[in-house]
Formats: sequence, structure tokens, C-alpha cells
Amino acid sequence: MKRYICAAVLLLVLITAGVRAESNVAPVESATPLKQIKISSLSVTPKVITQNQIVDFALEIKNTGNMATDIEPEIEIYLDSSLVEKINFTPHVLAAGSNMSLFRDHLVTLGVGEYRVVAKVYYDNRSYHTSEVGTLSIVAEHEKVGEGDIKNDTPHLRVWFFPVLIEGKPGDSSAVSFELENPSEKEIRDIKISIEGIPRGWVTLQPQEVTIRGNESVGLNIAISVPNSALPGDRRAVLRVKSAKEEAIASFIFRIKPYPLDFEKPAVLRKVYLNEKEGKALVSVEVENSGVRVGSIEILEEIPKEIASSVEEINFKTPVAVLEADPLVAWRLSEVDPYEVYTLEYEVGSIAARYSPYIYWPLRQVNVFYTSVSGIELLQFSGALAAYAVPGKESEVKLRITNPTLEAMNLTFKLVAHPGWEVSPPEITKLLLPGYAQELVFTVKPPRDAPPGSYTILARAFSEDGEVSQPLTLILQEEPRRINLRKFLIPALSLGALLLLVYTAIHIYRKRRVYRREVVEAVGRIKSSMEEE
Repeated sequence: MKRYICAAVLLLVLITAGVRAESNVAPVESATPLKQIKISSLSVTPKVITQNQIVDFALEIKNTGNMATDIEPEIEIYLDSSLVEKINFTPHVLAAGSNMSLFRDHLVTLGVGEYRVVAKVYYDNRSYHTSEVGTLSIVAEHEKVGEGDIKNDTPHLRVWFFPVLIEGKPGDSSAVSFELENPSEKEIRDIKISIEGIPRGWVTLQPQEVTIRGNESVGLNIAISVPNSALPGDRRAVLRVKSAKEEAIASFIFRIKPYPLDFEKPAVLRKVYLNEKEGKALVSVEVENSGVRVGSIEILEEIPKEIASSVEEINFKTPVAVLEADPLVAWRLSEVDPYEVYTLEYEVGSIAARYSPYIYWPLRQVNVFYTSVSGIELLQFSGALAAYAVPGKESEVKLRITNPTLEAMNLTFKLVAHPGWEVSPPEITKLLLPGYAQELVFTVKPPRDAPPGSYTILARAFSEDGEVSQPLTLILQEEPRRINLRKFLIPALSLGALLLLVYTAIHIYRKRRVYRREVVEAVGRIKSSMEEE
């Protein structure tokens, strides 16, 4: 019995010791999955805008967890405590320990006021989110840009010719120019030049680094290519000119106007430059007609009185009609062809203390007076590519026809030549699709007795809407004369035979004379030898 009691006690002691030993060993478990998303930064550029201006939002997001996570970023804009606009980003998968930069430009159409911008990133099936807060101010147009905001100079760097407004449209390219001066006596080297506020892929800047001697200037050029997908609105572009010790800036508004690629009405784009040396503002209004022929286009321009109180203070480089002297002017462009471009220019003799009137300067009105034309009247003919022929011979006449309209045309083409001329084929029928070109080939054979010279043939196109024609010039050349060899072959052979006979006779005569002389000489030698004996 004692033996069993001792065994039970020993077993209990061993079990207790094992439990204690087990409690002293750390448990081995797999690492717990961790999802943790943070917004490193939120950028709102620009922070002060006017209505209908584009704002760039930039987010830096980091995954500090140990596993890849699905994220859903978005931007919320609040006025006081009310949500007034939401901007969604495309969902992404963010790998563990990695960063992600997201950019989004957005046309803001909210009213004047102070707004709170909240960037949120949802994750884990929107169970959690992280956020970052920024600000956005929308001001009235006349409050946005002041003289101090548009440019600044330094003792050694001065931008004296620069734009304050450049307008473009999607799919266009714009050229922007600056003049940079060193007004000091000292040469400034290694001046770095950069442009901000416009996407890098749009901009080509030349040069990017310059050296300027004392009291000299250099020109800077920027090419801006706007993609077809660009949204309309304003961007504040800043040119930075930086030396080792100084930095000068000149900024301008680059405005994308909402003209689609196939715009139906004329596009009107403005450029305004300031010339501080001469104290002038240079204004150009570029008018590009759409793909429709119009009778005339009338541009009404109301020039602010802060800029010029009357038309006498304005130097118009393009003829203009003065409607009101205080001033309201109009340009009237007549018989405007499809895609034709006009540039209207004038100078204002003084530079205003505030630059905002140059920038926010609307046209009063654009009037378009259309002419009644059918689609076939807009056909475009390219001249004959082969406009030469020879009497009695067939020659090709090639025509290229383009349909610039938005409608397909079923057309019949003919080539009308002078009486007695043969044209093949008699006619060609084609379906010409919108925007497409078609090459037509006709064969023309003038009569053999047609005199050389310049002839006019007529290319005609017919459809249900009417008929159009295009004159073409064809040069008829003389046929090259051929040499009749038979006329010259027999006399030439006869003369050759005669010459051969003469040559043979002379040759025989000479050989006989030589033989006779040799015989005489031999007889003489024999006679002499006989006498000596």
C-alpha cells in the first residue's frame, strides 16, 4: 500500500515540475498579420484659386504593415461641416512596406469661400481609414493675382518681357517667350531655369541653364503641348530663374479653354505679354475657324477702362471697327474658310499697377454668320500629279479628293477635256467617308494633230446636293522625233565599200612598187658580182 502511495506522490511531483518547466518556455506562434496605412503628405496646388480653375491634388501613401493591402483613396471637400464635393481615385493594391504617389487634377466649380480638403484612404474592406487635412481658398477673380505675385526681380536678374496670360485648347501647342536681363556690370554664371505649375510631360524649356554678361539679355522659350484629355481651367505657371545667390520669378496664367477636338464654332484664344522696358502690354487674339465655311466672324472686344480709357490710347496693328470710344471694338472677318486662322493684335501704351485685368479679361461676344453651302462645295481638290501629255499617246492624270465634312458623300467624278480628246474611264463613282481622301486616276489621249501647248481640262464632281468643278492644267509636249536609219544606212554602206576598194587598190599598188624595187635591187647585185668575177 505504501508502495502505491509513494508512486502516486512521485507522479504528482513529476507532473507539477513539467507544468512549471513548460510555463518557462516561450510559445512558438506565427506572426500576426498587420495592416497599417498612413498618408505621408497631402498637397493642394494652388491653394488659392478662382472659380472654374484646375487644382492638382497629390497624395503620398505608405503601407507600414507586413502584408499587401487593398486601398481606396478619395478627396472630400467641406464648407464648414458640410460635404460639398467628393473626388474618387482608382483603387490600388499597396505592397507591404512600400509607398505610393497619387496625382489628380480636378476642375473646381465651387463658389467663393474657405474650404477644408480631407484626403481619406480606406482599407480592409473600408473597415478602417486614415486621413490628412488641407485647405483651399476660392476668391473672386479680381482678388487673385497682384503685382507682387506675378513676378519679382533681383539686382542681377530681371525678367523684363514676359506673359501674364496664355490661352490654349486641348490638342494644341503653345509657344511662350521670356526675356531675361542682367542689369548689373558683373557676369552671372550657371543660372538654372525651371518651370512649375504645368505637368512636366507638357513642357519643353530651352535653354535650361545660361550665363549672362553684364547689361545683356537672353531669350527663354517654352513649348507647351496640351494633351487631348486635358481638362479646361487655369494653371498658374511659375518660371524660376536661380543663380548661386539669387532667384527671380515670373508667373503667368495658362488657361485651357473648353474647346473639343471637333469644335463647331470658332476658337478664340488670347495671349497677353508685358514689356516693362517700353511700358506696353501686347495683346493678340487668335481666331481659328472650325471645319465649316462661314460668311463672316465678328469679334467684340471690350477693353477695361483701367487699361485704356479710350481707343486713342490703343495702337491697333490689325484694322478694327470702333463701336464705342470708351472702348468697345470689333473685328469683322469675311469669307472665312474651314480651319483658317487669324491673329488680331494691338498694344496698350501703359502697364497697369495691377496685372489681374490683363488676365481676367473676357471677350464680350463672338458672332458667327454662316453661309448656306452644301457638303459637296467643301470638297478639296489637289492638283494633277502628272500634268504632261504627248499627242497621240495615253497619259495618266491623278487627282486627290478630300472630304473635310462630317458626312459621307456618294460622288461621281468626270474629267472633261477638249473635243477629240479621249478620256478613260468616262466616270468614276466613289463613296467618300468623312475626313478621308481618295486618289482618282484618269487616262487622257490627245489627238495626233493636237498642237503642243497648255490646255485646261475640268475635273467635275456630282452628287444629289449639286456639282463642283476644278480646272486643271495639262501641258501638251511635242513628240520626240525619231531618226530614220534606212535613209542613212545605204549611203553609209556604199561609202564604206568605196573607201574599202580605194584602200585595197592603194595597198596593192604599194606592194607592187615595193616588189619591183626589190627585184631591180637583186638583179643589180647579181650583175655586180658577175663583173667582179
